[in-house]
Amino acid sequence: MSSCAFAESLEVPLAFIASKVKTRREAAVLIHLGTLSHKLDELFQAAESSALRLAAVRDHGATIMSRASGGTPELASLLPLIVQAEAVERRNVARVEEQVRALEIELSGFCKDLEQFIEQHESTALEFAHAGVAAIAREKRAVAEVEKAVLDRLLFLVGAKEEEERLLSKPAEWPAMAAIAGSLIETKDT
Repeated sequence: MSSCAFAESLEVPLAFIASKVKTRREAAVLIHLGTLSHKLDELFQAAESSALRLAAVRDHGATIMSRASGGTPELASLLPLIVQAEAVERRNVARVEEQVRALEIELSGFCKDLEQFIEQHESTALEFAHAGVAAIAREKRAVAEVEKAVLDRLLFLVGAKEEEERLLSKPAEWPAMAAIAGSLIETKDT
């Protein structure tokens, strides 16, 4: 998944939440997941930047070592600075990795909530369908489908899916959550 793709893949549009989600808790969970997905994007950007800086520092260190041993000994005085810069960048990478792990743990905590919301919407949709209220049944199924897509992506991100399922799911090919929600709203309205 390229950087800056988590929010697009996980964030349910506010218009969908406002018009389709009826409970405060469910809306709060979906909105919070969107916020966390933006934070995940920021952390992956920071990790990418730190990794690039670390690689550049290592390259500079190798160049200085090569030139210092090749007849330019005054460059050797730069080596402590390179070592220090490398240590700083390693700490930055480790800090970001720790923050990503903490965020993954927080995200995984919402899986049970989503499972309950999905079950509730599917059950309600079935009840309305049996009662002949097709419009509300479709709406409840649409909310369940959006939440299933969020849950599937969340399970993928936190590593809770089986390896075979993870291999079949390609985050780069995930449609944006706005497209999923939008298509379900359009289907319901037509």
